[in-house]
Amino acid sequence: MPEDLWDLDDSQERRPFFVRTPLPTEWERFDYYARKVKAIVIGSEFDHEDLIADVCARGKNPLFPKLCAVNMWLVSDTFSYLPFFLTHHVRQVRIYVKCEWSGRGLNRFLDFLQQRTSRVESVRLEYEEDVDVPYAPLSDFVTPLECLNTFEWDIPLPWTDVWELAKLPNLHTLKLTVKDPAVNLHGSPLLPFPALLDLDLTMETMEGCLNFLDALRHRPLHSLVIEGDRTALDDIPSLIQYLSQPRLTESLKIIVINGTLDALWVPIPFERFRPLLLLKHL
Repeated sequence: MPEDLWDLDDSQERRPFFVRTPLPTEWERFDYYARKVKAIVIGSEFDHEDLIADVCARGKNPLFPKLCAVNMWLVSDTFSYLPFFLTHHVRQVRIYVKCEWSGRGLNRFLDFLQQRTSRVESVRLEYEEDVDVPYAPLSDFVTPLECLNTFEWDIPLPWTDVWELAKLPNLHTLKLTVKDPAVNLHGSPLLPFPALLDLDLTMETMEGCLNFLDALRHRPLHSLVIEGDRTALDDIPSLIQYLSQPRLTESLKIIVINGTLDALWVPIPFERFRPLLLLKHL
Protein backbone atom coordinates (compact mmCIF):
# COMPACT_ATOMS: atom_id res chain seq x y z
CA MET A 1 0.00 0.00 0.00
CA PRO A 2 1.15 3.62 -0.45
CA GLU A 3 3.60 4.64 2.26
CA ASP A 4 1.64 7.78 3.11
CA LEU A 5 -1.50 5.73 3.84
CA TRP A 6 -0.21 4.03 6.97
CA ASP A 7 2.40 4.21 9.73
CA LEU A 8 3.62 2.11 12.67
CA ASP A 9 2.63 2.89 16.25
CA ASP A 10 5.00 3.16 19.22
CA SER A 11 4.07 -0.17 20.79
CA GLN A 12 6.54 -3.01 21.12
CA GLU A 13 4.66 -4.88 18.40
CA ARG A 14 4.98 -1.87 16.01
CA ARG A 15 1.41 -2.28 14.79
CA PRO A 16 0.41 -0.56 11.52
CA PHE A 17 -2.37 2.04 11.49
CA PHE A 18 -4.02 4.21 8.84
CA VAL A 19 -3.29 7.93 8.81
CA ARG A 20 -5.79 8.85 6.10
CA THR A 21 -8.71 7.46 4.12
CA PRO A 22 -7.77 5.35 1.08
CA LEU A 23 -8.23 7.07 -2.27
CA PRO A 24 -10.69 5.55 -4.78
CA THR A 25 -7.80 3.96 -6.66
CA GLU A 26 -6.48 2.33 -3.46
CA TRP A 27 -9.58 0.41 -2.33
CA GLU A 28 -8.80 -2.73 -4.29
CA ARG A 29 -5.43 -2.96 -2.57
CA PHE A 30 -7.08 -2.19 0.77
CA ASP A 31 -9.50 -5.09 0.32
CA TYR A 32 -6.61 -7.41 -0.52
CA TYR A 33 -4.88 -6.71 2.79
CA ALA A 34 -8.14 -6.51 4.76
CA ARG A 35 -8.80 -10.19 4.05
CA LYS A 36 -5.61 -11.07 5.94
CA VAL A 37 -6.25 -9.01 9.11
CA LYS A 38 -7.13 -11.00 12.25
CA ALA A 39 -6.83 -8.32 14.97
CA ILE A 40 -7.56 -4.61 14.84
CA VAL A 41 -7.56 -1.49 17.03
CA ILE A 42 -10.30 0.97 16.04
CA GLY A 43 -9.52 4.52 17.11
CA SER A 44 -6.78 5.44 19.57
CA GLU A 45 -5.96 8.21 22.01
CA PHE A 46 -6.90 10.65 19.24
CA ASP A 47 -10.18 11.20 17.44
CA HIS A 48 -10.31 9.29 14.15
CA GLU A 49 -14.08 9.44 13.68
CA ASP A 50 -13.88 10.84 10.13
CA LEU A 51 -11.46 8.12 9.04
CA ILE A 52 -13.56 5.37 10.65
CA ALA A 53 -16.72 6.72 9.03
CA ASP A 54 -15.11 6.87 5.59
CA VAL A 55 -13.74 3.33 5.79
CA CYS A 56 -17.11 1.97 6.96
CA ALA A 57 -18.99 3.85 4.24
CA ARG A 58 -16.74 2.91 1.32
CA GLY A 59 -15.39 -0.49 2.28
CA LYS A 60 -17.03 -3.86 1.88
CA ASN A 61 -19.13 -5.33 4.69
CA PRO A 62 -17.64 -7.00 6.61
CA LEU A 63 -14.53 -4.87 6.27
CA PHE A 64 -12.20 -7.55 7.63
CA PRO A 65 -13.81 -10.96 7.00
CA LYS A 66 -11.28 -13.00 9.01
CA LEU A 67 -11.12 -10.70 12.04
CA CYS A 68 -10.78 -12.53 15.39
CA ALA A 69 -10.10 -9.69 17.86
CA VAL A 70 -11.72 -6.23 17.91
CA ASN A 71 -10.38 -3.44 20.15
CA MET A 72 -12.30 -0.15 20.04
CA TRP A 73 -11.17 3.11 21.66
CA LEU A 74 -14.04 5.54 22.09
CA VAL A 75 -12.61 9.05 22.02
CA SER A 76 -15.81 10.24 20.36
CA ASP A 77 -19.16 8.51 20.03
CA THR A 78 -18.03 6.02 17.36
CA PHE A 79 -19.58 2.92 18.92
CA SER A 80 -22.21 2.75 16.17
CA TYR A 81 -19.48 1.65 13.73
CA LEU A 82 -18.73 -1.55 15.66
CA PRO A 83 -21.08 -3.77 13.56
CA PHE A 84 -18.90 -3.16 10.48
CA PHE A 85 -16.06 -5.02 12.21
CA LEU A 86 -17.95 -8.01 13.64
CA THR A 87 -17.97 -11.36 11.88
CA HIS A 88 -18.68 -14.90 13.03
CA HIS A 89 -14.89 -15.36 13.44
CA VAL A 90 -14.59 -12.73 16.20
CA ARG A 91 -13.66 -14.23 19.59
CA GLN A 92 -12.54 -11.11 21.51
CA VAL A 93 -14.26 -7.73 21.87
CA ARG A 94 -12.70 -4.98 23.98
CA ILE A 95 -14.12 -1.45 24.31
CA TYR A 96 -12.19 1.31 26.06
CA VAL A 97 -14.18 4.49 26.75
CA LYS A 98 -12.17 7.71 26.99
CA CYS A 99 -14.96 10.25 26.40
CA GLU A 100 -18.38 11.24 27.65
CA TRP A 101 -20.59 8.70 25.97
CA SER A 102 -24.33 8.48 25.48
CA GLY A 103 -24.18 4.71 25.82
CA ARG A 104 -26.01 4.42 22.50
CA GLY A 105 -25.78 0.86 21.25
CA LEU A 106 -25.19 -0.73 24.67
CA ASN A 107 -28.82 -1.71 25.22
CA ARG A 108 -29.03 -5.54 24.96
CA PHE A 109 -25.39 -5.55 23.87
CA LEU A 110 -24.83 -9.25 24.58
CA ASP A 111 -27.93 -10.13 22.56
CA PHE A 112 -26.43 -8.13 19.70
CA LEU A 113 -23.15 -10.06 19.99
CA GLN A 114 -25.06 -13.33 20.03
CA GLN A 115 -26.57 -12.44 16.67
CA ARG A 116 -23.35 -11.20 15.05
CA THR A 117 -20.65 -13.42 16.57
CA SER A 118 -22.22 -16.15 18.69
CA ARG A 119 -18.91 -17.83 19.53
CA VAL A 120 -17.33 -14.80 21.19
CA GLU A 121 -15.15 -15.86 24.12
CA SER A 122 -14.04 -12.59 25.73
CA VAL A 123 -15.94 -9.31 26.26
CA ARG A 124 -14.36 -6.34 28.05
CA LEU A 125 -15.59 -2.79 28.60
CA GLU A 126 -13.35 -0.35 30.46
CA TYR A 127 -13.69 3.36 31.07
CA GLU A 128 -11.77 6.06 32.88
CA GLU A 129 -12.95 6.98 36.36
CA ASP A 130 -14.00 10.52 35.44
CA VAL A 131 -16.13 9.36 32.50
CA ASP A 132 -19.86 8.93 33.07
CA VAL A 133 -21.37 6.03 31.11
CA PRO A 134 -25.11 5.41 31.56
CA TYR A 135 -26.40 1.97 32.46
CA ALA A 136 -28.14 -0.19 29.87
CA PRO A 137 -29.43 -3.76 30.36
CA LEU A 138 -27.09 -6.28 28.79
CA SER A 139 -29.36 -9.01 27.57
CA ASP A 140 -32.58 -10.96 27.73
CA PHE A 141 -30.37 -14.08 27.61
CA VAL A 142 -32.93 -15.96 25.56
CA THR A 143 -29.97 -17.54 23.76
CA PRO A 144 -26.92 -17.35 26.06
CA LEU A 145 -23.35 -16.94 24.88
CA GLU A 146 -22.27 -20.50 25.54
CA CYS A 147 -18.61 -19.88 24.59
CA LEU A 148 -18.11 -16.77 26.73
CA ASN A 149 -15.27 -17.43 29.20
CA THR A 150 -14.16 -13.88 30.10
CA PHE A 151 -16.47 -11.00 30.98
CA GLU A 152 -15.07 -7.74 32.40
CA TRP A 153 -17.53 -4.85 32.63
CA ASP A 154 -16.83 -1.57 34.42
CA ILE A 155 -20.39 -0.23 34.15
CA PRO A 156 -22.46 -1.15 37.24
CA LEU A 157 -24.88 -4.02 36.64
CA PRO A 158 -28.28 -4.72 38.24
CA TRP A 159 -28.98 -8.08 39.85
CA THR A 160 -31.01 -9.26 36.84
CA ASP A 161 -27.93 -9.21 34.59
CA VAL A 162 -25.75 -10.76 37.30
CA TRP A 163 -28.29 -13.55 37.74
CA GLU A 164 -28.20 -14.37 34.03
CA LEU A 165 -24.40 -14.21 33.85
CA ALA A 166 -24.33 -16.73 36.69
CA LYS A 167 -25.91 -19.31 34.37
CA LEU A 168 -23.18 -19.20 31.71
CA PRO A 169 -21.47 -22.61 31.70
CA ASN A 170 -17.94 -21.61 30.65
CA LEU A 171 -17.42 -18.23 32.32
CA HIS A 172 -14.15 -18.52 34.26
CA THR A 173 -13.01 -14.87 34.49
CA LEU A 174 -15.42 -12.23 35.79
CA LYS A 175 -14.98 -8.56 36.66
CA LEU A 176 -18.08 -6.60 37.58
CA THR A 177 -19.43 -3.75 39.68
CA VAL A 178 -22.78 -4.26 41.37
CA LYS A 179 -24.60 -1.28 42.86
CA ASP A 180 -27.71 -3.24 43.80
CA PRO A 181 -27.36 -4.46 47.44
CA ALA A 182 -30.18 -6.96 46.89
CA VAL A 183 -28.12 -9.33 44.73
CA ASN A 184 -28.85 -12.84 45.97
CA LEU A 185 -27.59 -15.85 44.06
CA HIS A 186 -28.89 -18.42 46.54
CA GLY A 187 -32.27 -18.69 44.81
CA SER A 188 -30.80 -20.11 41.62
CA PRO A 189 -31.90 -23.69 40.85
CA LEU A 190 -28.35 -24.39 39.62
CA LEU A 191 -24.96 -23.66 41.13
CA PRO A 192 -24.12 -20.07 40.11
CA PHE A 193 -21.02 -19.45 37.99
CA PRO A 194 -20.17 -23.16 37.60
CA ALA A 195 -16.80 -22.54 35.89
CA LEU A 196 -15.63 -19.42 37.75
CA LEU A 197 -11.93 -19.24 38.67
CA ASP A 198 -11.04 -15.52 38.75
CA LEU A 199 -13.34 -12.92 40.31
CA ASP A 200 -12.97 -9.13 40.56
CA LEU A 201 -16.01 -7.76 42.43
CA THR A 202 -16.89 -4.22 43.52
CA MET A 203 -19.97 -3.44 45.62
CA GLU A 204 -21.12 -0.61 47.85
CA THR A 205 -20.53 -2.60 51.04
CA MET A 206 -18.23 -5.41 52.11
CA GLU A 207 -21.30 -7.13 53.52
CA GLY A 208 -22.71 -7.21 49.98
CA CYS A 209 -19.45 -8.76 48.73
CA LEU A 210 -19.64 -11.42 51.45
CA ASN A 211 -23.22 -12.30 50.55
CA PHE A 212 -22.16 -12.65 46.92
CA LEU A 213 -19.17 -14.82 47.85
CA ASP A 214 -21.26 -17.01 50.13
CA ALA A 215 -23.06 -18.35 47.07
CA LEU A 216 -19.69 -19.29 45.53
CA ARG A 217 -18.48 -21.57 48.31
CA HIS A 218 -18.44 -24.44 45.84
CA ARG A 219 -15.97 -22.65 43.55
CA PRO A 220 -12.19 -23.27 43.93
CA LEU A 221 -11.23 -19.71 42.98
CA HIS A 222 -7.68 -19.01 41.79
CA SER A 223 -7.80 -15.24 42.26
CA LEU A 224 -10.10 -12.93 44.21
CA VAL A 225 -10.20 -9.13 44.08
CA ILE A 226 -12.98 -7.52 46.11
CA GLU A 227 -13.78 -3.94 47.02
CA GLY A 228 -16.47 -2.80 49.44
CA ASP A 229 -16.81 0.97 49.49
CA ARG A 230 -18.07 0.70 53.07
CA THR A 231 -16.58 -1.93 55.37
CA ALA A 232 -17.75 -2.61 58.92
CA LEU A 233 -15.39 -3.98 61.55
CA ASP A 234 -17.60 -7.06 61.87
CA ASP A 235 -17.04 -7.85 58.18
CA ILE A 236 -13.38 -8.74 58.75
CA PRO A 237 -13.90 -11.98 60.75
CA SER A 238 -16.54 -13.10 58.23
CA LEU A 239 -14.15 -12.42 55.36
CA ILE A 240 -11.31 -14.33 57.03
CA GLN A 241 -13.65 -17.24 57.72
CA TYR A 242 -14.64 -17.36 54.05
CA LEU A 243 -11.03 -17.22 52.81
CA SER A 244 -9.86 -19.98 55.15
CA GLN A 245 -12.37 -22.62 54.04
CA PRO A 246 -10.63 -25.82 52.85
CA ARG A 247 -11.51 -25.51 49.17
CA LEU A 248 -9.93 -22.06 48.91
CA THR A 249 -6.83 -22.90 50.94
CA GLU A 250 -5.97 -25.37 48.19
CA SER A 251 -6.77 -23.12 45.21
CA LEU A 252 -6.32 -19.39 45.93
CA LYS A 253 -3.16 -17.81 44.51
CA ILE A 254 -4.06 -14.11 44.52
CA ILE A 255 -6.11 -12.07 47.04
CA VAL A 256 -6.67 -8.31 46.89
CA ILE A 257 -9.07 -6.67 49.37
CA ASN A 258 -9.95 -2.97 49.28
CA GLY A 259 -12.38 -1.19 51.57
CA THR A 260 -12.93 1.77 53.85
CA LEU A 261 -13.68 1.00 57.49
CA ASP A 262 -16.74 2.74 58.89
CA ALA A 263 -15.04 2.90 62.30
CA LEU A 264 -12.13 5.12 63.29
CA TRP A 265 -8.65 3.64 63.53
CA VAL A 266 -8.94 0.34 65.38
CA PRO A 267 -6.00 -2.07 65.80
CA ILE A 268 -6.76 -5.63 64.72
CA PRO A 269 -4.73 -8.37 66.44
CA PHE A 270 -2.61 -10.54 64.17
CA GLU A 271 -4.30 -13.62 65.62
CA ARG A 272 -7.42 -12.64 63.70
CA PHE A 273 -5.51 -13.20 60.46
CA ARG A 274 -3.73 -16.43 61.43
CA PRO A 275 -6.26 -18.64 59.56
CA LEU A 276 -4.99 -17.08 56.32
CA LEU A 277 -1.69 -18.90 56.86
CA LEU A 278 -3.55 -22.01 55.72
CA LEU A 279 -3.60 -20.65 52.17
CA LYS A 280 -0.95 -22.76 50.47
CA HIS A 281 -0.33 -21.00 47.17
CA LEU A 282 -0.25 -17.27 47.91
